[in-house]
Amino acid sequence: MSLAKLRSVLCLLFGAGIFVLLILAINGTFSAGIIEPARLSLPPPLQDPELTVFASREQIAIWYEAVGTVQSETRVNIASQVTGVVLEIRVVSGDTVHTGEVLIRLEDRELQSRRIQALEAKNAAVAALKQAETEYARILTLAENRRASQRDQDAALSSFQQAEAGMKRAAEMAEEAEVALGHATLRASSEGIVDRRLAEPGDLAYPGKVLLLLHNPEKLRLEANVREGMIGQLSYRDSVGVTITARQADLTGVVAEIIPSADPISRSFSVKVDLPPHAGLFPGMFGKLRLQIGWREAVLVPAQAVRTVGQLNTVLVRETDGAWRRRFVSVGGMVDEERLEILSGLDGGEPIGLR
Repeated sequence: MSLAKLRSVLCLLFGAGIFVLLILAINGTFSAGIIEPARLSLPPPLQDPELTVFASREQIAIWYEAVGTVQSETRVNIASQVTGVVLEIRVVSGDTVHTGEVLIRLEDRELQSRRIQALEAKNAAVAALKQAETEYARILTLAENRRASQRDQDAALSSFQQAEAGMKRAAEMAEEAEVALGHATLRASSEGIVDRRLAEPGDLAYPGKVLLLLHNPEKLRLEANVREGMIGQLSYRDSVGVTITARQADLTGVVAEIIPSADPISRSFSVKVDLPPHAGLFPGMFGKLRLQIGWREAVLVPAQAVRTVGQLNTVLVRETDGAWRRRFVSVGGMVDEERLEILSGLDGGEPIGLR
């Protein structure tokens, strides 16, 4: 017999064997065991639990969530107002600073020189003004005795006025030089924490260049994007829920600002919510604005009533025959600190055993 014919015969025999086994299984006999599909029984009852509660059907809130980022309400850029080399930076990221505290010192030799020159020019202007004032007074005395002409009086007055104007200009230049010298020392304008250090000693500072970033940890807010369909649910000074995922914190914030124009790409509005003081909050953290938009019915059980094995969840339920058995359920999220939602497997009102 050829190999191909032998293979065909074996396949026929194997198929016939499978058919016979199926017939035997349907008839209820297979090997030494008994299979009776029409008479399958429920799992054996379990021991009665020590504590029994009831699955409840309740109205729970429907929440809309908008993702956002924690930001500081007060963000201060410490920037140079003069040109100079950075000599010293006295703080690093994370340091707490106080109002008026010296943060950065710039090289100020040129500014010191300008200040000295301005003071010398001011002193010269003061002397010139005193001389012009004395001369004008002398001419006025001579004029009273008819010993000075009107032309002499006009010339003396003009010299006095020019000296007075020169004095004002010199005083302004001296003040400007003093202010410029003060800009070489950068101080904290408010209480805060150093967020970022953007310069190092030896760097060149120039007007407008930001050297440090500060934020106030006591005044934080969540800046979230709320879709246009929900913006009508919010108003200024409304209290809203805020969840900070990293801290597992549920806070109550107050709407401080609603930007009155939507982003044309995301079709959302920027909403800023002031947060209460909370330990461990920092700018840049992820958060969610939670807004209640309605109610729905749900089946709830205590979280400790659910047993999880792998990806399967079961609840110990007393069936209609009075026996306690485990029932597979589909679980939703926690609705409060102790209870979670059952999506399927329970209708509400069933006696539940606590493990």
